[in-house]
Amino acid sequence: MSDRLLRADDATFQNGRVESLFLDLWQPAHAVLDENCGKPTETVEPPRPPRSYTGTGHRFTGASIRQSANDSAKSQRPALIKQMQDLNEFVHAAILRGNPDAFVSDAELRDWSQVKMLFAAIRFARLDRSRLRQRYLRYQISFPTVEKPITLTTNDGVGDLTLPQMVFSQDS
Repeated sequence: MSDRLLRADDATFQNGRVESLFLDLWQPAHAVLDENCGKPTETVEPPRPPRSYTGTGHRFTGASIRQSANDSAKSQRPALIKQMQDLNEFVHAAILRGNPDAFVSDAELRDWSQVKMLFAAIRFARLDRSRLRQRYLRYQISFPTVEKPITLTTNDGVGDLTLPQMVFSQDS
């Protein structure tokens, strides 16, 4: 058939028979040639499956956090409270040393374990100010207007720590 189309004269192409032949043979299978151009005239919502369970009360009743759980004297997070008590002891022993407020440059750090404690104390006081932390942390940190960073040296001489100047103060 393709041989006959290649050898056909111009009159065959102008009468439209060849175009209709190509449309019939080569049109895509998904094309629908109707007056609505393939769009349905009406749509029906598919039926919903029947419920196979019964409701048992209000939704999300067990998912809410009750206010009384947070206000109780006995907290549910003893490990976090112990960590904050250790940080309080560290700040009062290594930085404040009996003063109501002190610069971090006056801190005496023995070794790198105390450097880790200093970082944890800064993180707890500045970044994680939840209600539980506000209740148990006994110090605050503020930043004075000093542009030059300070360098702390550990007592064992292992290394130096460069950080901005901070003021630790006791919570009243």
